[in-house]
Amino acid sequence: ICECCSREMDFTFKNNVNDCSPTIDKIVPSLGYVNNNIAIICWRCNTIKKDANLAELKNLLNWMLHHECV
Repeated sequence: ICECCSREMDFTFKNNVNDCSPTIDKIVPSLGYVNNNIAIICWRCNTIKKDANLAELKNLLNWMLHHECV
């Protein structure tokens, strides 16, 4: 289960990645891949947060809520 969205992950490791494929994520990117700073989250969640900071994600959420996208 993805720690971020609770989606069931696909551990079959087929030839291509899908939204439910597991990935290792750095919780705080600047700390790197060290103990207590990694999480197993799905490809989709990792892709969404890939380059975004918290302020950007909040702005996106606010925009989506304003336009009833969710």
